[in-house]
Amino acid sequence: AVAALLAVGTQALVDNPSRWPAVYLLVCALLGSLLSAPRAPGPARIPLAWRVGLACLLALFFVVGDLGPTLAHYGVADPPAAGRYGEELNRLRSAIRLNPIHPGYWKRMAETHVEGPDWGAGGLPYLAAREAAERAVRLQPDDSDFWWALARVEARACLDLFRDAGSRDRALRAYEQARELYPTDPRIVLDEAVFRLAVFDPGGARRLAEGALRLEPNAVPARLILADALLDEGAPGAAARAATLLEEARALSVKWEASAREGVYQRELLALEARAVSRIEARLAGATQPEPR
Repeated sequence: AVAALLAVGTQALVDNPSRWPAVYLLVCALLGSLLSAPRAPGPARIPLAWRVGLACLLALFFVVGDLGPTLAHYGVADPPAAGRYGEELNRLRSAIRLNPIHPGYWKRMAETHVEGPDWGAGGLPYLAAREAAERAVRLQPDDSDFWWALARVEARACLDLFRDAGSRDRALRAYEQARELYPTDPRIVLDEAVFRLAVFDPGGARRLAEGALRLEPNAVPARLILADALLDEGAPGAAARAATLLEEARALSVKWEASAREGVYQRELLALEARAVSRIEARLAGATQPEPR
């Protein structure tokens, strides 16, 4: 026991074992064994009825705290099937009934409402998505992913449904909070930059795209967003710089083509979006009606 505790203590010098329940529960068990003392012989101190009640209580804790969350996890472990919006919502509702304090399920519920076929039919899908995203934030307010999900809900509502200052400001506040919690993730920065372009804030989009390039100098989408922002601002020399950024994006996408297939992070930052390229080419050629973003 002492040797095991020393091993965990050594690991704690360079890592955080408190994140691993199997490890810190083992530490508790080992400490308990070291600090325990044999009990004097005699009748049991706890009556049988109390012991049975305690066993039932522990069984209830197991069902609520372990079995329910496990069943919830396996219920939504598979990715949602394309086009099965109602089925995915039912799976998520079942998982939330079994484990209502898991913020990831609420986040996924919000994303399902946003991507569902009923999104543009009225305010109810938006209200459900917003409530789910806000619940995820309340459950884990120090995680940027949940603030980012809330920002995407509000941004989509602003662009698709409301086109008002209120939803725009709610989205920007959520983006800001997500960036503060995870200042080194350029994807959050670029997502907000795209939204700022869509709400006619090219200056803000330009600053964010430049910040994303400081975080990830090889980021391909950052160059395309920056080119769009420069063309929107219309400053002298904007077209020449946008053309240079477009060529840089093309060259980097070819250079990192293999890496762009290795994971989500790489794909989002190294892949070249053909639609964005076509739009910028049209703008550089003098098109009066560029494709919508």
